[in-house]
Amino acid sequence: MTVPTFQGEVQLAGWRESHNSGATVTFWLPCSDDLGPFRGLTAKKGGLAGHRFACVLVEIGDDETPVDKSPSTHKHDATRQANNLASHLHRAGYFRNPKLWDKLDTLDIYTQQQHKAYIEKQPCCGNLVMPGFNLACSGDVVLHHARTANNSGMGIKPPHWYGVPVCYSHHDIIHRQATHNERTAILEAAVQYTAGQAKAALKAHLGIASLADLTLEQLNEFERNAHLQITSSY
Repeated sequence: MTVPTFQGEVQLAGWRESHNSGATVTFWLPCSDDLGPFRGLTAKKGGLAGHRFACVLVEIGDDETPVDKSPSTHKHDATRQANNLASHLHRAGYFRNPKLWDKLDTLDIYTQQQHKAYIEKQPCCGNLVMPGFNLACSGDVVLHHARTANNSGMGIKPPHWYGVPVCYSHHDIIHRQATHNERTAILEAAVQYTAGQAKAALKAHLGIASLADLTLEQLNEFERNAHLQITSSY
């Protein structure tokens, strides 16, 4: 029996087509520990990965169940997801809400310091948010803060919630040459990192394995106890 090199959940980071390098699809792994099976898998010449893998990918919906793409069930699937609390939360950006992040920090459920430590353990995302440079990574990975008019000020750094993992080379070029579009991509990446961790932290706090198991009563009770009000529309 063949033992899988890797199995688990991944997140689509992007895709592109190029006449020079062909079609490329990039995925984010949950954490740096998941890189273990791939470390050292490089061709002897040129330093380019050349190993072949057989992959089966199943899209996971907002309710954390597999998405059925068959035409016969599409209408039923859309109806089911429309009535699912998890789908509502994702569509409304519940886990992307800074009020939730700050409350998780205040309640010591998931703190900014924990998030900083998490980010600094992730692989550099510089080539994902600044693909035009195609820069080789070098140096330690650090947290780079994505600044906006609302999250920072003169001499004030943004919260760690707005951090992305970048190596020394990418950190330097971001400060020197990042365009408006690239800074927007960096901010979006930061929010994605934090939203993913916020969702995981809330599930662990509520003792549920999947967001599909969450009930409105559980969510309302959490918000009452946390003095948080962001679900009034559900």
